[in-house]
Amino acid sequence: MKVIKLNDMRVITADDYTIGEVDGAHADVGTSSLTHLDIELTKEAVEQLSSKKPLLGSVTVCCQSAP
Repeated sequence: MKVIKLNDMRVITADDYTIGEVDGAHADVGTSSLTHLDIELTKEAVEQLSSKKPLLGSVTVCCQSAP
């Protein structure tokens, strides 16, 4: 799968909670593997983190990919 195809895919936790959508990816070219995903968080996920959504734009976090 091309990395660009990951963009806009929903990110769902193991307990079926949607936290956002993929907004980018980071790769290790030496090992040809994904290392991190950028996830644009939903409003609900931002509130769960006790943070505020900015007036313009969104909150994006960078999460390390599972081995």
